[in-house]
Amino acid sequence: MELFEAIKGRCSVRKWQNREVPDEAIERLIDAARHAPSSKDSQPWEFVVVRDSAVKQRFALTREESNRAEATAPVLIVICADTKKSESRWIEDCSVAAQNLLLAAHAMGLGAVWLTGYKHPIEPGKSETERTIVRELALPAYIRPACVIALGYPDEVPESKRLRGIREMIHRERW
Repeated sequence: MELFEAIKGRCSVRKWQNREVPDEAIERLIDAARHAPSSKDSQPWEFVVVRDSAVKQRFALTREESNRAEATAPVLIVICADTKKSESRWIEDCSVAAQNLLLAAHAMGLGAVWLTGYKHPIEPGKSETERTIVRELALPAYIRPACVIALGYPDEVPESKRLRGIREMIHRERW
């Protein structure tokens, strides 16, 4: 698949076929993710692959009912950040890695959706979702879950995104 076709065609998928995603495909996705740029080349990302149905269900219960894609996805890839490697840019670093993974999944014929794994650092405490991820995956204190990518072979064709016009968002020289 050509790059711009992948960028324009990728959309969030929340329904999957009852079909396993092979380990080789998972490794290929993570390989794409690890090629992302990162602040000071810190490469703070770590990837936890989750196939256990009970764990996926517990993750999903921490979310709004309309956003419980984890429960039915054949596999989850939890992208975590080593905050010792990146104290202040781990969200951005892991977000870029996630985008690479999402585009690679689309190019490979997989469907995926990005789900937040953390509570924003300026907000005090941790969300129920983050506490559950940390507990279920036994993450060390310096590892933060950035996002959860739920994925599998798609069993739906989501509606195309309605995008704002490009001229509405381009500002030249000044606002």
